[in-house]
Amino acid sequence: MDIDMPLKHGKIHDLSTINLNNMMKRSLMLCAAVGVLLSCQQVSERKALSQQEPLQGAMFGSFMEVSPTQQEKPKYILMEVVPDLMKFSLDTFTVQAGQKVILELDNLDGMQHNLLIGKPGTLNKIGAAADAMLSDPKASEKHYVPQIPEVLFSTPLVDPGDVYSLEFTAPKEPGKYPFVCTFPGHWRMMSGIMIVEKK
Repeated sequence: MDIDMPLKHGKIHDLSTINLNNMMKRSLMLCAAVGVLLSCQQVSERKALSQQEPLQGAMFGSFMEVSPTQQEKPKYILMEVVPDLMKFSLDTFTVQAGQKVILELDNLDGMQHNLLIGKPGTLNKIGAAADAMLSDPKASEKHYVPQIPEVLFSTPLVDPGDVYSLEFTAPKEPGKYPFVCTFPGHWRMMSGIMIVEKK
C-alpha cells in the first residue's frame, strides 16, 4: 500500500491540510505587514501634524490642512490641595495671554475646597464677598462662589479625594490674576497668583 501523506512528528497529515496551513501563514504574514504599514502611516501623520505641515493621506488620497490654531495644545496645570495645611501646592503659575488652559484641582485634603480666578487686584474684594456669603442660606448650593464680575473662572466645591478639571482661555490682558479658595474662612490662607504673560 502506497501512502502519499508525509509523516510529521509521529502523525499522518493530509497534504491539503499542509497547503491550507501554508496559506493561513501567508495570510497572517500579509495581515501583519498591512498592520505595520498602517502603524508607520499613523506615526508619519503624527509627525507631520506636530510640524504643522499639511498632510496627504496616502491610503485614501484625502487632503487635510492643519491650521496653527488646531495645533495649539492647552497648558496643563496640576494644582493640589496640600493635606492639613490649608494651602495650594503652587503659589504661582504662568500662562500666555489667550492660551487654552486645563487646571486640574486635586483635593488631597480632608475637607471641601474650590478654586476661583479673579481679575488683577481683586483678592480682597472676592474674599470679602465670600465672607458675606455666610449669611446666604444657599451659599453651599452656590459652592461659595461669589456672583460678582471680579470672578473670571471657578470650580465647584471639590470633595476630599476628588479631582476637578477647569478648562478656560487665559485672559488676553497680561497681568497678575489672583486664585483663591472661597470656602468659608479659607481665602486668607489659600491663595496665589496666575501670571498672564504677553504672547
